[in-house]
Amino acid sequence: MTVLAQRHLRLDEVKIYTMRELNQNTADVIEEINSSDRPALITKYGRIVAMISPLENAKVESIVMTAVAKELNNEFGVAGSEAVPQSHDSESVLRRIHRQE
Repeated sequence: MTVLAQRHLRLDEVKIYTMRELNQNTADVIEEINSSDRPALITKYGRIVAMISPLENAKVESIVMTAVAKELNNEFGVAGSEAVPQSHDSESVLRRIHRQE
């Protein structure tokens, strides 16, 4: 089963961009994909090489940040009587992620 069939998409519902369009107009392409709230296919030499799904309305960043914060809290646990703070700023979380790579 193809990715399009798995997602119940029809080709007439999907915008198609070339690699050149994506390369030269990345911000505009991403904005169009997010505002359409539909995935887009990327082609290279006429062949589909990727699919980009809109995430702007999916609240992905807050889900990821929450999961990483929980992992940090689990890793550091409770030191004495002081609990590890429940929230972490995005910069510290991103630094932590990059250290693990």
